Amino acid sequence: MKTWSGLSFTEKVFKKMKAIILSILFVLSLAFIGCNDDDEILAVPEGINASDGTYIGTIFITWDLLPGVGTYQIVRRDPLTGEWVDVGLWGPPPYWDQGWMLPSNQIVPGQIYEYKCRAHKNGPGFSEYGDIETGYAFDADKVEITEISDQDGDNFLVWNDPNNESLLVNHTRTKYIIYRASELDLGNFNILDETEEQFYTDRWVEPEEIFYYKIAVRYYCMVSGSEIIYDFEAGDMVKGEGGGGTQLETISYTKTPLGNVNSLNGGIPFLELKISNGVPYLGVLKDFVANGSAAMYKLNGTIWEEAGGTLPGDISNGSLSGMAIATGNTNMYIAGLSSNDVFIYESNGTNWSTNLAQNNFGDADSPAGIDIEVMGDELYVAVEAYPDYDLKVLKWTGSDWATVGGDANGWIETGDLFNVGLSNLDGTLYLYYTVKNADFNHTLHIRHLNTSTWDSDLTWTADYIDDIHIARGNGKLYFMSSTQSFANYGGGIYEVTSPTTVETLADKEDDWFYTPMAITVDSEGNVIIASDKLESQTVHYPALSIWNGTSWKAVSGIFSDGMEPVALITSGTEIYYVYGDITSENATLDPTKLLSAKFSK
Repeated sequence: MKTWSGLSFTEKVFKKMKAIILSILFVLSLAFIGCNDDDEILAVPEGINASDGTYIGTIFITWDLLPGVGTYQIVRRDPLTGEWVDVGLWGPPPYWDQGWMLPSNQIVPGQIYEYKCRAHKNGPGFSEYGDIETGYAFDADKVEITEISDQDGDNFLVWNDPNNESLLVNHTRTKYIIYRASELDLGNFNILDETEEQFYTDRWVEPEEIFYYKIAVRYYCMVSGSEIIYDFEAGDMVKGEGGGGTQLETISYTKTPLGNVNSLNGGIPFLELKISNGVPYLGVLKDFVANGSAAMYKLNGTIWEEAGGTLPGDISNGSLSGMAIATGNTNMYIAGLSSNDVFIYESNGTNWSTNLAQNNFGDADSPAGIDIEVMGDELYVAVEAYPDYDLKVLKWTGSDWATVGGDANGWIETGDLFNVGLSNLDGTLYLYYTVKNADFNHTLHIRHLNTSTWDSDLTWTADYIDDIHIARGNGKLYFMSSTQSFANYGGGIYEVTSPTTVETLADKEDDWFYTPMAITVDSEGNVIIASDKLESQTVHYPALSIWNGTSWKAVSGIFSDGMEPVALITSGTEIYYVYGDITSENATLDPTKLLSAKFSK
């Protein structure tokens, strides 16, 4: 018989049929296996729950266990991109999310994260995802130093931890980290020590050495069976005594936050407060870029409401370089100054009048500066004339302006003068201004109106007197100057003791005091000031202090949210304080938002 490749034809046919049969059997076996598993549909995991701030450094996630299912997939939504991110297959619950696949592989304390879960099993694969659940890790409030005192040349620190550790499931113990930096190197805070107490004595202080301190809380906690350390952000830095620094004793006041005032199109470089029948009124120069608009508000409960009705366009059109307000028993007034015109309007509380200051009071040019005040329900205006900077005071008669005091032409002072102001203090109208003698030498004049003449209360010469404000209480006259000398811009607070002398109450020699911003007097005769509190070369803010006739005390409260400009006024012993919101500072270093508060004993 003829053969091919050594095999008979019969053998070849047999081998080929055997291969075909084996292939068919293999396919049938796969089909049989597939039919068993494809019929199984995994249930969706239910009962997912993520912890809400009860765990440190992690989010504790649980869900209901499905019968026969030992593997689950957890996904987390990225809070920045919105995408769901697989954080891995996991066995039975719980799952401790410490931040895998997040920046630095860490959970951000207090950040809310979204989760969902699905089951997995070999064969049927994944189930559908269950419900979305949110959770977040504990975020500690900052620990703030409440007291620093000098104890025999050492700095004794006390702080307060506002966090409730009993609510933290995985908390094991707490320590406090004390950071310290030299006044000469405030950008370099180093760990000084750690303690489990909420007080500490720094014994490593040399005479005349100034240090700043801040405290951070460190929590020890259990995560996935291991103890980990979690450090939180330190609180604000506080200046130590340094073996010679002065820490004012604190006088307790209750701070009641009041309403806010916003500027939409620019900053707020100037504001002032007046009070009428116990109600504060606020004048604001806002929306300021190169010029701004004036606005006037009245405090209604805790809210600042626009006062007097809809303001005239001359006041609100953004063309002003300066403004002022005044209040009487029945009427209120607002003034604005532009490069070409001066505007003064009167309101009965509902409608504003026409401009009372027509034709720049008869002068060829608009004034270089003005201020307005009401006494006996009559309106007065101090005018600093341009271009010679001479001074006159006018009174509105109801139909025209009449000069008050001065020479035959109404001039009270001629020459190079500035800082012109009017104040009604205890029913007496005061006029103050500064005359420039030389580049950095000035004479301050304070006068009061006696019928039709201006009697002198003070004529005082010093270097670089500027930004004058006056106050009066218990028959005593006080004033502040923001710059008392060209070499040191600390300024000062003064009591007038004679027509030519003053007593310094605070100046650059007082290490707690720097740059006064506002001054007033309460019904008990206490002098209240807002002055810059210098925490460091870069951290400073206005704070309130009180002179009780013998010593200065610091008004209690947190003032680090503030910036210039500021304004103060009192009603009885209550202090009304308006100030810039430091978080709203714009490119021109002006706030675009004002905050306010009332301080009560």
